[in-house]
Amino acid sequence: MPYILTKNIRKIAQDWEKWKDTTVRPLPEHEEIYEKHFKKIARRKNPRILILGSTPELRTLAHKYKFEVTCVDHSLLMYQAMSLLVRGDIEKETFVRADWRELPLPDNYYDLIAGDDVLTVLFWRDWGKMLKKLHSLLKPNGFVSTHLIVKFPDSWVCEDIVNVFEKYKMGKIKTEQDFLVQAAATMWDSKTYQFSWQRFLEKVKKLKEDGEIRSDFGILNKYKHFAGVSTLPPKDEFEKLAKTHFKIVSISYVQKFEYCKFEPVYFLKKI
Repeated sequence: MPYILTKNIRKIAQDWEKWKDTTVRPLPEHEEIYEKHFKKIARRKNPRILILGSTPELRTLAHKYKFEVTCVDHSLLMYQAMSLLVRGDIEKETFVRADWRELPLPDNYYDLIAGDDVLTVLFWRDWGKMLKKLHSLLKPNGFVSTHLIVKFPDSWVCEDIVNVFEKYKMGKIKTEQDFLVQAAATMWDSKTYQFSWQRFLEKVKKLKEDGEIRSDFGILNKYKHFAGVSTLPPKDEFEKLAKTHFKIVSISYVQKFEYCKFEPVYFLKKI
């Protein structure tokens, strides 16, 4: 399934702007964490960065710190749409259209690999293979900077979705962002560690049609083009896997919303 359900480049870019301050894209505070990582590596001579995906915030940072930039995305459309939002000379970027699990790129070449929610969009069974591939692409003393989502607490996962809507209506859930994530968390699958945004939206639509909720609070319209499937493993399982190829240098969190407690940004060093 495509990541976004429209082929209009400008519409994709407009949706990205509309999703500011949501879990779909990096928060400004996440950008600050990424910038610390980028700045550290930018001290090297002629630093090279591999950006997994087309995230404009990461590409803008890479240009700011004068990296040699390579972007890999399976979707040329997404790359073109996000390019409208990049501040920097995108003509200097190298774009490779490929599956992240394959990455037809030279080994021992990159100083830094960065990606926002990259592992999150893969099946859990592919995470180990992906980490091994990233390890091979990095130079000795190379790093990975990545934000991901880990399993939410059982109190969210086991909650009845109708109760989540009621809590938000009553003001017990304070922000739209936390409401969205806590409602989506009820769709998490303990066998696959996944949840589907489209299945979530279909669930909300049916609840509204059946009269179980009176309002969807704008969710159906705001996210109608979003079709992501996210993998959220338990944090300890990811870290055990990561340590087979990397040293965990730091784990950083944003404090802006309640859900941010479950969205760490890892800085990993090749071993």
